[in-house]
Amino acid sequence: DVIIVQGIQQPEFELFPGFKTKHDGTWEDYLAYIENELPPETPNAYGMHPNAEINFLMTEQKELFEELLNIGGGGGGGGGGG
Repeated sequence: DVIIVQGIQQPEFELFPGFKTKHDGTWEDYLAYIENELPPETPNAYGMHPNAEINFLMTEQKELFEELLNIGGGGGGGGGGG
């Protein structure tokens, strides 16, 4: 089965917000279009609520800082008394 979204062949059709369908060109033109014109991925691009990104980013930063604390090691050696 093939599912084709109605309207995808229309010049003003957006695959997701800010990214319109390209209708002509070579394979290289299509690759360049995707490489240069594709907007950043957002929850809207996948039909999700914009707040979904907040949870994702909070989880990412928590994991990042936990990892930084883990690789930070223990305290340094103390100085010797004389």
